[in-house]
Amino acid sequence: MRSGTAPHGAHGTTGTWLGLFKPFPGAPGRLLVEASGRHTPEQRLLTAVLAEAIHTFQKYGFGRDRRSRRLFREAEQWLLSEDIDWPFSCENICCALGIDAAYLRSHLRRWRDDVTAMVTRSRRVDWRGM
Repeated sequence: MRSGTAPHGAHGTTGTWLGLFKPFPGAPGRLLVEASGRHTPEQRLLTAVLAEAIHTFQKYGFGRDRRSRRLFREAEQWLLSEDIDWPFSCENICCALGIDAAYLRSHLRRWRDDVTAMVTRSRRVDWRGM
């Protein structure tokens, strides 16, 4: 991650990381992850891993090609998993950062459902006007 930039993400933080996720200007439903310099290098690394997964989840969630669907599926599986056996599982990273993983998962599901509904509405054809 370049200095001064931050990837997109989702909110759902607790404790000292409350200000980590901020609204992303001009993109409803997307949030900006801020990795400020006051956190340890390890915390910034964990934040980057989590932020990249969230960014991939949101970017490729509605892709039509095979690669997009694969990237989304991998990010979704990692983000929504409650596995704690692997040190770099989403659950363990959230725990290390003081983020409520259950809240994050519920927010991601809600985001996915909201965008799915919006995409479905926009694809409907109004046959009455024809």
